[in-house]
Amino acid sequence: MAVAMASKGSVPDASRAATEMLGGYSPDGGSLGDGTPVDDMRTYPPGPLNGALACATLGGPGEEYAACAWADGNTTGALFDRTGELTPEQLADRTRELRAVTEQPA
Repeated sequence: MAVAMASKGSVPDASRAATEMLGGYSPDGGSLGDGTPVDDMRTYPPGPLNGALACATLGGPGEEYAACAWADGNTTGALFDRTGELTPEQLADRTRELRAVTEQPA
């Protein structure tokens, strides 16, 4: 099961917004506001819509799943694979595909 969410508004620092949606960057890993562990965060090419794309592995041992967050000048969003079947890199590909069909020029 994939879960997507997005919002629109002013995003002055896309890189920071994308990584903060996944708990913020830390070389030692981190956690979401609810304490969910975040590991192996890295950035990926955001695709033709530009901005920033970060993906990581969320969850504790035996409950890990991939999550990606994107941001650009005026949108943010995230995609989660709660099945645990996709790697962060595979989910990054799906995230770029989702953005391409959902974000259209005004």
